[in-house]
Amino acid sequence: MMSKPLPKIKTAQVADAHSLQIIFDNGEHRLLDVSQFMDKGVFTALNEQRVFNAVKSMGYFLQWPGEIDLSADTAYLCSTAQKHENA
Repeated sequence: MMSKPLPKIKTAQVADAHSLQIIFDNGEHRLLDVSQFMDKGVFTALNEQRVFNAVKSMGYFLQWPGEIDLSADTAYLCSTAQKHENA
């Protein structure tokens, strides 16, 4: 039995000093608390707000300067669903 692939990232915006508001291609709005990674390896660079704020959505991953990236699967599994209003 094959499992359904996890959704990819449409957009990612900084929500606060350590969190990202992410919209996935399945329409879900999710909040990712990046602080859970910020004490590990290359992710320590994200403690510098200028670096954290430079996040880009690359579909299959989030990317920051310095070749720092986080997979869409990890972002999805480690984030929490958010209610949103349809425009």
